[in-house]
Amino acid sequence: RHTSDPSVTYSGVTIDDFDYGSGGVAPTVTLTLFPLITSVPSAGGIIMYDAQIVSTYPVAVTGRAWTDLILPNGNQYGPLINIPITVAPGTMFFGNLVQNIPAYAPSGNYTFNAYLGQYPNFVATSDSFPFVKTIVPGPDGEITSDWEAGEWEIAGQDADVVSSAVTPDQFTLHPVWPNPFNASATVTIDLPEASELLVRVFSLDGREVAVLAQGHMPAGTHNLHFDGEGLASGIYFLQATVGNNQSVVRKVTLLK
Repeated sequence: RHTSDPSVTYSGVTIDDFDYGSGGVAPTVTLTLFPLITSVPSAGGIIMYDAQIVSTYPVAVTGRAWTDLILPNGNQYGPLINIPITVAPGTMFFGNLVQNIPAYAPSGNYTFNAYLGQYPNFVATSDSFPFVKTIVPGPDGEITSDWEAGEWEIAGQDADVVSSAVTPDQFTLHPVWPNPFNASATVTIDLPEASELLVRVFSLDGREVAVLAQGHMPAGTHNLHFDGEGLASGIYFLQATVGNNQSVVRKVTLLK
């Protein structure tokens, strides 16, 4: 593709580049990250985040999505992922994206960066958030040994699509599916507006056993992943709380 021919058509659908749209006008696309897990133990672990892409451009835009890190010593490391992406008009939401941080990564303060554009020379939009790798061991003694990253996939258990035309009209914690579940379950939450969201899981004796989401979330429908590995069979309660302290609880049964 050359800038003298900025648009192509596939099956009657026009697709423009991030760096050179129709008529030489660069498409307007915004990437926003919503960090969920930002503390990594000394043995390694994960950071988790959601990503929202909003396009006000009238046709689809194609390019690449990539991520990297700023290390504690200030050096840049990456890209960690570098994948093709096509952004349709409206809003796309990618939920529960994961980036491994290995044990050999130095302890200290990091910055995680994500970009959309034409790698490596053109950045159309980007966002970042800080995280820390501590000197405190993890609770289970497991060691993370690589920089593996989760895919930015629209279809799948840990991703959902938010359409700007179908924003929910009320806060809803839908029934957990499946219920009872054996290994993992999906928790679906509707947010009518951008809000602080906290989703926690409690055992019958009132102990907090998991946090599925914590932080600022955009309006839309969000699918969260509840992993029952490491938990005993029994009844658990999921509590979802939004910024105005409105709270909803659902019961779920884990069978092993």
